[in-house]
Amino acid sequence: MLAVPQENRTRRSGNMKIGLMIVAILALGLFVGSSTASAAGGLTVVSKTGDGIWDGATWKVGMYPGKVKTTTIEFYNSSNSKLNVKVRIKPKSLAGRDLVFGLDRKNLTMAPRSHTEVTLVVIASESAGPGIYSADLEVKVAGNLKGAQKP
Repeated sequence: MLAVPQENRTRRSGNMKIGLMIVAILALGLFVGSSTASAAGGLTVVSKTGDGIWDGATWKVGMYPGKVKTTTIEFYNSSNSKLNVKVRIKPKSLAGRDLVFGLDRKNLTMAPRSHTEVTLVVIASESAGPGIYSADLEVKVAGNLKGAQKP
């Protein structure tokens, strides 16, 4: 019976651990990459910055009377074609219109391989109750999607 020297077993074990860590990192990258909300073939959400937090396509934001909060979403058209993008936020208002949600742009035309931003805003009236409020973002894409790739 051949005995493998202890130092080779340790080195092999270390290489195996490194290999497993790389696989875990790649798997996490795939999970995180897919959770950045690919709205449709060719359109990807690159970043979401500003007030509140995102849970999928739902924006959750803490509000107080008389406050205004915003968040900006960056989209990327990874296709070789122009995309017509429609962005909607639902609902448009809450709490008997004490909170009103809006978008700076609702209809976008994106050139191939281009980036663009859309800003969401929520305005609370002086009579709005404090709390965490939610709105859903809906994105629809029309266009001839050719050669879509990730950024």
